[in-house]
Parts: sequence; structure tokens; C-alpha cells
Amino acid sequence: MESRDRFECWLQETKDPEERKRLLAMTDEEREEAFGGMLSFGTAGLRGLMGPGTACMNERTVALAARALSRALSTMPDTFRGRGVCISCDCRRDSRRYAEICGDILASAGIPVLLFRHMRPTPELSFAVRHYGCAAGINVTASHNPKEYNGLKVYGSDGGQLVEGPSRAVAAAMEEEMLWLPLPRRSTEELGQDVLVRLLGEETDEAFLHEVLKDTEVCGSIAGDYPVVYTPFHGTGAALLPEALRRKGCSRLYCVPEQMKPDEDFSTVASPNPEQEEGFALAIELANEKGADFILGSDPDADRVAVLYRRPDGSFAHPTFSLTGALLLDWYLSSLKAGGQMPEQPVVLKSLVTTPLARSVALAHGAECRDTFTGFKYLTEEKDRLEQAGEGTVVFSYEESYGCMIGDYCRDKDAVSAGVMLVCMASQLAAQGKSLGDALEELQQRLGYQKDRTRSLTGPGAVGRQNTRDCRAGLRAVTTRDIGGEPLLAVEDLMTGIRSYPESGAVEKTALKGENVLRLLLKKGGEIIVRPSGTEPKLRIYLMIAGERTACEERALRLTDWAKGLLN
Repeated sequence: MESRDRFECWLQETKDPEERKRLLAMTDEEREEAFGGMLSFGTAGLRGLMGPGTACMNERTVALAARALSRALSTMPDTFRGRGVCISCDCRRDSRRYAEICGDILASAGIPVLLFRHMRPTPELSFAVRHYGCAAGINVTASHNPKEYNGLKVYGSDGGQLVEGPSRAVAAAMEEEMLWLPLPRRSTEELGQDVLVRLLGEETDEAFLHEVLKDTEVCGSIAGDYPVVYTPFHGTGAALLPEALRRKGCSRLYCVPEQMKPDEDFSTVASPNPEQEEGFALAIELANEKGADFILGSDPDADRVAVLYRRPDGSFAHPTFSLTGALLLDWYLSSLKAGGQMPEQPVVLKSLVTTPLARSVALAHGAECRDTFTGFKYLTEEKDRLEQAGEGTVVFSYEESYGCMIGDYCRDKDAVSAGVMLVCMASQLAAQGKSLGDALEELQQRLGYQKDRTRSLTGPGAVGRQNTRDCRAGLRAVTTRDIGGEPLLAVEDLMTGIRSYPESGAVEKTALKGENVLRLLLKKGGEIIVRPSGTEPKLRIYLMIAGERTACEERALRLTDWAKGLLN
């Protein structure tokens, strides 16, 4: 079916006069974007712009995915080996409605449903899947994306996001489902009257908080009356993170009042993404008012977390999580050692694009460090594989995109436990007269200086997507021995799993294979990684430069200019 045919079918079937008006007002380009294909089910589930159309997030595409999942549950017992499906949502527009549609469709198919009464963090959904022995989980969220987006994160019975095989099975089932079946209309409270539906609330919160506090016990408590400012950016972190901090001993916690309220429009920020410093303006005002030197922020579904710390001149620094995570890793491993809780074969997992400094930290503590492809689903999959094979115990998993995981209670990055640990660490450093900046400087003096930068090429629309494809193709054909004035050691094409050496012409196999990622290894230390975003129409370029401080800064600036030229 062509895009025009899909459009005409949608126009004929819609009963909403406002939607009909919106459809008729579409330009040719807008119609092609909305109806040029079907919203695809990937390894993170669904994610896309909200609005009418087969390629967008709306009630019909959500229902299609829910019906496909109900079919897949019985065909993949290795992935969906529990009973029932746990469902949660965040604060976004239509998130509650999408959660109700999923719950109604599954219950109507005879599948037990555990539905959270109120919005809750992604890590709590992952925990609940494991805690209640569910076959699968759904969290309705677009994580840190702008307000125009929504999505479904789908989990298997291990509490981890679906990896390639199971996600392909659900995608295949979506192709066989009917788009125009009647939509269910039961509300959360009406669903609660169904014998197959159980509504979750405070008892699940308490069980989750118990695990978070148990697994962070080795870190000690929050030192003294250390003042902390926190913002959830209107999202789910408001439900649990402040309570976790108070139970950990935080007696001077100041939450940004305007951003503690759920808001589907995220009206106080340009984007609810904690990796963007601009969103912390209200938090900085509150910190200055209360005399706090430390700010914590989590994204709408509370899997990502970022920090700001006060510099000596009174301004605030906003470090990347690549560096913050490396510091947290060093502190956490030290805490495990001091508490006599380091296992015999400790393993640290990190994504490929996370700073190599993390490897140096792990090795300094006698732990092995392994890379995975980008995406927390790969980290959790590798954790399960390693531990089931008896090849070690994973003590810490993290990725540069502002998230980490400890313990076994969930299988996703968790801003609640990470937030608790970050505040504990910052307060204990403050008791020693140090800031996070001081500790980061000491860490790099001890293990090596690292300069990390990320650049993105945004490619909305067909032309933008073609530009990013052309960019990748050009880099894949690299035969030069020099990139941006940097001599190349090797080029790794991780789609084919081949490492080539431009100088000698030699080739060999890589440890990772099967993802659309290019890795350029630099002779002077460091690497450049190019990959498409898994959730947005973007091409990401990661610059990770290692070496002596001054030279590192100079090289990073030169390669940033090279990246800008590449993106143009």
C-alpha cells in the first residue's frame, strides 16, 4: 500500500473531526512523513512523533503493537517465560491512554495485566517484571525526547528491553495485525474491575525502594547536612527519588517546585533532557538561594541522571556522564572493597561509546572491563550471559548517555539508585573539603587525562536521512592514514566485524560485530566512533581523546572542527 492509499484509508476511518481537519491540512511532505511507512518496532519497542498516521505514535499504532505482543508471548517462551504483563507510563501526552489501550487489549486476550495506577520510573517497571514474575513489561515513555514524541519500551521476563530476536518477532506479528480493529476504551479504574487486571501502587514502590537502599548500603549514608537541589523535569522521578534520598539521610533536599508537577508539555524547559544544561536554570536559581553546591536531575522516565557542581568562581559545571560515571565507578568499587563485598571475578560493563577512562578505573581495582554495543539492552544481555556462564559477576554497568545500573533487582539504567549514590559520593567528598571537580581532576591525574565530545547530525525527513547515510558510506570507504590531522592506527567496521590497518593494509576480526558502527582508532591515543541514533533521526559522532592534558585539548578542538566539517 502506498502512502496516498494509507492516507485515504485513515481519512475514511477517522471519526474525530479535529483529526480529520489536521489530516486535510497536511502538506505533501507532512503526509509522506506520516504515511510513508509503518512505525517500526525496534529493539527499544516503539518511538516516534505523536500524531495521526501509520508512521506516528497514536492509539492505532499502539494497539497494533499491543496485539502483536499478545501474539508473540506464546511463541517465545525463552523470552516471555513468566505470567502476565506489567504496564506503566510517564507524564507525556496520551501516555496514560496508551497504557490503558495496552492493558485492555492484553486482558481481553486472556493475559493477566499488572497496571500501575500512576506514572512510575522505567527502572521500577523493570523491577516489577522481575519481582512479580511477569512474562513481559511495557512502559509508555519517550524517555528524554522532546514533548512531541512518545513510545513504548518493551521488556522480556528478565526485566531487560527486548533484544534483536524477540523484537523481530513482535515486528513480524505487527505486520499481520489489522490496523482498523475497534479501539478499547476502558479507563484505569474500569480495568481494575477486570479479574485479570491488578492495579499496582504503594506496595510496589516500597519493594523497589527496599532493593535500591539495600544495594546502595555499601556506599554509606549522606554525610552531614549536605544541601542538594533536585529536579525530575516534570517526570516520574518525583515519585521516588526524593523519598530514596530522604531515607538515605538527606536532611536538606530542595526540589524545584515548578518541575515536581507532571506536565505533558514540559513547559519550564526547552527539552526535558538532563544532558542539556539549559534545562537546569530553575535548579541553579534554587541552589543559589539555598546555598547548595550540588544539583541532581533525572529525565521524564527516570532512567537518566545528570549532575551539576559549583566551581570555585560560583558558577556551575555540567560534566558528561562519561566522566561522572567513571568517577562514580571508582568510588563505588572502592566502597565494595572497603566493605569486603567485592566478588572474586568482578566485571564492569560499558557501552562502546563510553569513555575508555572507565576501563582504566576497572583495571585499577582488579576488575575486568568489557564493551558492548550502545543501548542498555546490550549491557543487561551481556550481564546475564556472563553470569549464567560463570565468567564473572557484573558489579557495575554504565553508558555515556547518562545512566548506570548496579545489583540484580532490575535490568535497565536507574536514576533512583544512581541519584542516591551520586549524592552520597558528593556529600562524602564535601566532608573532605572536595568538590566533584576536584575528584575528577584527581582521577585523571592518577589514571590519564581524557577529553570526550559528542556531535550530532540531525536528519529529519527523507533528505536528512539520506545525508546521514551518505556520511556513513563516505567514512566506511576511508582508506587514508589521516583524519582531521590525526594519524590513524586502524578502522573498524563493526557491521562486518573487520578491523583494517591503513598503513600496512592488514585486516583482522573485531570482538563486536553486527551493528552499524564505525570506529576510528587514533595513533596518538583515543578513538572516534560514528553511529546512527537508535531513537532519533540523528548521526552521532563521539570523540574520545586520550593523552597529556594540553595536547588532549588541542587535539579535541581540531577533531571537533573536523566533525563539524563532516556534518556540513
